[in-house]
Amino acid sequence: MAMEPSAKFFIRVDNTDIEFRLANDSWSLPAGVTGTLEVDVNGKKYPLDITSNTSTMVSATVGQDVFLKIVGDMNKASSMSVIAGSAAPVQVPLDGSNTVMNAFLTCANIHAPSQGGGTNPFQSSAASGD
Repeated sequence: MAMEPSAKFFIRVDNTDIEFRLANDSWSLPAGVTGTLEVDVNGKKYPLDITSNTSTMVSATVGQDVFLKIVGDMNKASSMSVIAGSAAPVQVPLDGSNTVMNAFLTCANIHAPSQGGGTNPFQSSAASGD
């Protein structure tokens, strides 16, 4: 998981999903919220469908192709905004995020075409197919 704690913004990857998450302790959301989580970065807007939620957090699952486009734009910007539904935009500073995202991509075993890939020191070569 990569996160910006002050904005309560998270990016989470597991074996099957890539998720963008935004939390707000003042929310009181019902189960099954629908709508979008919009990521605005480097002059581009990415409206992502909310796929799950808790009472204080929404999540949007994205494909690797969209994820890599967003990360590419994050690498070119100093901040981004994230908007859940009609809530006020949350500003997410991106200072230092290039280093964090490179480590995150490596640990998640996601290879960005422009980065030439990396290795995951926690995955055995037999499991990765090498």
